Amino acid sequence: MFRLALQTILHAIIHLYKYVIPEHPWIVAVAVVLFAVLGCCIAALIRSDPLIKGSGIPDVEQRLRSHASLQFPWFRVLWKKILGGILAIGPGAFAGREGPSIQIGACVGLGVSASTMTTRSYKRELVAAGAAAGLSAAFNAPIAAVLFVAEEIYSRFTLKIGLSTFAAALSANAVSSSIFGIDPVF
Repeated sequence: MFRLALQTILHAIIHLYKYVIPEHPWIVAVAVVLFAVLGCCIAALIRSDPLIKGSGIPDVEQRLRSHASLQFPWFRVLWKKILGGILAIGPGAFAGREGPSIQIGACVGLGVSASTMTTRSYKRELVAAGAAAGLSAAFNAPIAAVLFVAEEIYSRFTLKIGLSTFAAALSANAVSSSIFGIDPVF
């Protein structure tokens, strides 16, 4: 959903710049005002929940590497990160979708673990698997997602982490490929 929304908005913005603005230059003033309003909306979202600021990768990294509790308001972070990411990245801000996709996936993993009776280590595995699924869905790159999560996010590789992140990344890639095809992202 996140990737589809970003692609749709980006295509609309490209169409606006290519065809509409050359014929109606006054739309630039409207766009500037609209982007200022979007910036204020994003700032309000960040003020309401500081966990959504930035890429999201350091937050997920810190949660998986520390021995503190994994618990955080995952659903609130999930929908605000999706909305903030769409508002920021969609119109063409200088940001990538990999960080938000990883944090969105990690929130979904924590949400799945919250709905089941799981141990702390299983929660960590679900969060790592969700992060891998998010990255895989963002770029159609399941192996890169597994390696990134194992090396950068989780900081150590175990068979359980490898299998769970690989299964999640392959599943996310299958869904993403069925919706978007297998064209390269870049």
